[in-house]
Amino acid sequence: MTPCSKISTAPPGYAELHCLSNFTFRRGASHPEELVARAHDLGYAALALTDECSLTGMVRAHVAAKQHGLKLIVGSEVRLADGPRLVLLAAEREGYGNLAQRITRGRRAAAKGDYHLSRADLEDGLPGCLALLLPGPEPDAADARWLAQRFPGRAWLAAELLLGADDSAWLKRHETAAFACALLNSQPMGFYGPSQLVQDARRHGVKVRPADVPASDWDCTLEGGREPALRLGLRMVKGLSRAGANRQVAGIERPPPLLLDAPIREGLPCLAAPGEGEELLADYASLGLTLGRHPLALLRDRLRQRRMVTAAQLRALPNGRLVRTAGLVTCRQRPDSAGGVIFVTLEDETGLINVVVWRDLAQRQRRELLGSTLPGVYGKLERQGEVVHVVAGRLADHSEMLAGLPAGSRDFC
Repeated sequence: MTPCSKISTAPPGYAELHCLSNFTFRRGASHPEELVARAHDLGYAALALTDECSLTGMVRAHVAAKQHGLKLIVGSEVRLADGPRLVLLAAEREGYGNLAQRITRGRRAAAKGDYHLSRADLEDGLPGCLALLLPGPEPDAADARWLAQRFPGRAWLAAELLLGADDSAWLKRHETAAFACALLNSQPMGFYGPSQLVQDARRHGVKVRPADVPASDWDCTLEGGREPALRLGLRMVKGLSRAGANRQVAGIERPPPLLLDAPIREGLPCLAAPGEGEELLADYASLGLTLGRHPLALLRDRLRQRRMVTAAQLRALPNGRLVRTAGLVTCRQRPDSAGGVIFVTLEDETGLINVVVWRDLAQRQRRELLGSTLPGVYGKLERQGEVVHVVAGRLADHSEMLAGLPAGSRDFC
């Protein structure tokens, strides 16, 4: 096994010019600072943050870019009401001011959470900015000519990888282990953390093996043939740096010569083996996840006494049923376009639970909503086709049942 070395997968001088953060609701999923850190790790020369008609994440991205020494490009994606979809990039200070002014104009021309920009808003060519045309499924040459006339010498046709939601769904269905492996190696990014990704992979039949110094590389890897197992990498161990991982691996490969031939007599262990709960707490403390039973599986009898149903049971209930449920918080979202509504994702041993918390309830029970690791939800089940969610009427904090389990969540509030 070779030491874990840093390998850049980016071509020389590569810059990503169209990147969305979680400030583009439903399309972006990562915090701006996480995108900057990932771009740095991949060896990018620069990164353009281009959230849709927004510069909201730019301050966070700027701070992270200074820390990592990465060139940050200010930009925004816009969809013209009477024209094409564009990426506008500020090439200088004047361009930044003009771009910010145009975004403000678009936001003021529409209801909260929306925007309205048309060709007329770009008639001046937005001095100091560059423009990239994002062609649709059927590109229109007239759009390219129009853009070239308004941005002479500053307009380009954007070429992007043709990876859409259907492609991701295909990969998850047919290459489940590889799909999960890639997501884990991209952390921290996206809506879900490592624990949720591992739980989901296991529910879909992937065998997950623990991080192990003799067997693991820095990144998560696949082991086996046609149906490979997923081996967790040393990157998953909390507090372990890449340099520390290299030292661990080097120590395994090159044992010191001192007492190399001396016989070793091992006595019987004096300590009792840890219980399942103790192992679970240790797993979360070191990895942030467990390959044993889900924490709520250990609490199910107590939750059943409180008439809390599982995610699987919710999926079988009819629309409009009053329900009680509980789960570990994996994600909280409060998009600008939702009028103060907060969307919470919970997880139990059977799957995910989508919870809708209206603004009034969020204000009344802010502590339970934002401070609880294991919230109980009392509300009404709503079903729209295959989509099932619980509209919360009351929240309760059951975190004490976890005995200090350090389970984290991905929050976008």
